[in-house]
Amino acid sequence: QLARSSFAVAMLAAGTSASFTGVLSTQYILEGFYSSIRAAIPPWLLRLVTRGLALAPAYWAVSRYGDDIAAEVVEQAQIVVNVSIPFSLIPLIAYLTSETKVGTHYALKGVVATALWCICLGITALNVYAIFNFLIDDDGLDMSRSAAAFICGIYMGTCAHLAMHVPTVPAEQGWWERDLDDKAANRGAGTTSSPMSV
Repeated sequence: QLARSSFAVAMLAAGTSASFTGVLSTQYILEGFYSSIRAAIPPWLLRLVTRGLALAPAYWAVSRYGDDIAAEVVEQAQIVVNVSIPFSLIPLIAYLTSETKVGTHYALKGVVATALWCICLGITALNVYAIFNFLIDDDGLDMSRSAAAFICGIYMGTCAHLAMHVPTVPAEQGWWERDLDDKAANRGAGTTSSPMSV
């Protein structure tokens, strides 16, 4: 019972976070493309419309097919999300830990970088285990172990390629170098940097 309650709370928190992230990003994108609309429509009405559009598909599915379909959709969606997490997490960690991409002053290093890679490795290992069991299980695809191992090998190879791929940038000066040069020039000229500068 405790495990079920904890999972329900975690799902509610994750779903709320994902919904707000998606809705807010959509709202900002729309406001960027249609800046004239932002000036003509009150902010509360614009937010109400964008949030309503995000909730409408879920409301329609539940009202049309009932609560059972909602639970099944959430379960299947979580499986897809779990399997695809390394494909976005590995490049993100590689980007944040790369001095080539974000500069020496901003790249994650030491314990933080090691912890991130360990977490990513654990997630990938759990995914491989789950995929393999699903492929060979009678309730799953009921594949042979060799075929399941081949598919898992492709999955692991893709993750390894993403992890070993070295991010590169053009040869010209990086944004962090330009930023540091601008700050140094501003200090030399007796001015302060813009609060929007990173």
